[in-house]
Amino acid sequence: MSRMDCPMPSTLQSPGTVIIDDRDPERAAPSTLVFTDPAEVLSARSPDDINAALARIDTLLASGKHLAGYISYDAGLALDKPIRSRHTPSVPLVWLGVYDGYAEINPALVRDCGCPQQSATPRASMQSDGPGTEHDRNPETRARLNVSEAEYLACIGRIRDYIAAGDVYQVNYTVKLLFEHAAPAWELFARLREAHPVGYSAFINTGDMQVISISPELFLRREGDEVLTRPMKGTAKRGRWYDEDCEIARALAADEKNRAENIMIVDLMRNDIGRVCEMGGVSVPRKFHVERYGTVFQMTSDVVGRLRTGAGVSGFEWSAAQRKSRNLPTSELLRAVFPPGSVTGAPKIRALELIDELEHDSRGVYCGCIGHFDPNGDCLLNVAIRTIVQRGDSCEMGVGSGIVADSDPESELAETLLKGRFISSEPIDFDLLETILYRPGSGFACLEDHLARMRHSAEYFGRRCDESSLRDALDCAAADIDLRTGELTASQARVRLLLSKDGSCRAEWSDAGAPLTGPVKLLLVPRRIDPADIFLYHKTTRREACDTEFAEARSQGFFDALHLNTHGEITECSTTNIAVELDGKWYTPPLGSGLLPGIWRAQMLAAGKVTERVITLDDLHRATRIVIGNSVRGTIDIESVAEAG
Repeated sequence: MSRMDCPMPSTLQSPGTVIIDDRDPERAAPSTLVFTDPAEVLSARSPDDINAALARIDTLLASGKHLAGYISYDAGLALDKPIRSRHTPSVPLVWLGVYDGYAEINPALVRDCGCPQQSATPRASMQSDGPGTEHDRNPETRARLNVSEAEYLACIGRIRDYIAAGDVYQVNYTVKLLFEHAAPAWELFARLREAHPVGYSAFINTGDMQVISISPELFLRREGDEVLTRPMKGTAKRGRWYDEDCEIARALAADEKNRAENIMIVDLMRNDIGRVCEMGGVSVPRKFHVERYGTVFQMTSDVVGRLRTGAGVSGFEWSAAQRKSRNLPTSELLRAVFPPGSVTGAPKIRALELIDELEHDSRGVYCGCIGHFDPNGDCLLNVAIRTIVQRGDSCEMGVGSGIVADSDPESELAETLLKGRFISSEPIDFDLLETILYRPGSGFACLEDHLARMRHSAEYFGRRCDESSLRDALDCAAADIDLRTGELTASQARVRLLLSKDGSCRAEWSDAGAPLTGPVKLLLVPRRIDPADIFLYHKTTRREACDTEFAEARSQGFFDALHLNTHGEITECSTTNIAVELDGKWYTPPLGSGLLPGIWRAQMLAAGKVTERVITLDDLHRATRIVIGNSVRGTIDIESVAEAG
């Protein structure tokens, strides 16, 4: 193994290049492996070639070679109890480059490998209930499914009939999304990998096609005589703000339907791994763990096994040296567990048969595995979900869901479309932000509330947040302010605490100005905000439209800009929350209308001074009193609200 600073784009465009990410959140040291210039390519194009290909894997590893690439889902139909597929394979069943070694790079460097900051966005975005955590450039366009909606719903109905008849318990049914991408595949890989930091991304350039895998699911990790699989089954859409997000995660972890689906696949994987493990050597140390990704939560469980000595599943007899080293041939491990149970169903063989009967096309790389094999037998393989195959400008990506007896066809279609939305997302660079009032001699106002909100947003976006570093940055700002109090108008400063994507933080300050002495005016701006936009619920630097409207309001003599959402509900101002008095009671808009959970607002709610309710424009007009506020300015009376002309 060697190390290099960064693979050049010309290398990524060279046939035979493979990139494998190992960014498992459970492991301390993430890595990215780059394989280039294969000595040969191990390929199988027919089901009749699979057994020979597996034997060749063992031979090459025994000779000290490294292998990297993919094994397609369809290759699994030729293993164990072979199934003769009715589909013609669309890609080679096996593609594994044969290498003398590999280079290891810092995972963060891939995005800097000559890739432009903004590559062409695939001309596709998914039909769904609103934007998730990514920005869709072309929401008016649509990816094309390889089946009609009617065909999809009919197939779900047929699967439920098979389940009702006792023929099968669960079937993972998939379709393909077809879309266009005019830029090089490695640019798409770099962009999606940056937008969706998951554990097991991969890139393969076979020459004829490029494979882009942004997979969060671990299929196999083998280290010595221990093997780990982490089946992923159970999905829920992310929430918009921290508390809603946590509630959805808890609900998913406790949901009986999702737990039943998950345990069904766990049992299947226990059975598969058990075929090559010691008696009693398979355990499930963690069940129903909910993992957070950009747009969805996924439920996973860990299945761990200790490989046994003796015969493999195909009757392979170990040599004395193999028994001593406990080195189960890689081919035997693959025969026992491939294809992954989380993308097939249970019982596995019958599910494979029904998948072949019902699905419109062969799956290809999708639902197979991508990864690498070391000469000592260790391996790392993902489950090839969120995986795109690009040929020229044409791309396809499989998406699907597990169907059980009580599955609702319409809901399954919605889940399937949700899983595909990430193809049109862009990496968004922004900082988390807190604006905190500081008074020399008194310290920071509402400090713990601000730090808690930043921690929550950091957790929501998957960012490292070291609270001691935040406090150190604030202390440095405070020390600077204390030395320059003569520059302050009214002995108070506004401190901006910022947390970047990489977990670094900084604090900057400015004069907070004199306290307001009277009521102010608001300008109701024409833009209507979408409550599905998650950035409304987190204080960040991604607020260009809001800042523009605030500046326009100030230029016209107004104190702040007031917003309505697409449902005609009052939300908040650009820099403050709002409360209105109606019939002798005070109300503030609920978070679901689309607004920041402000510190001032939270304090008013906690003190029982206001109650949440939807506030309309009519409510605003009949209110006997209106106030706005934030933790820096406090409570401010409103004189009038004018609508932008």
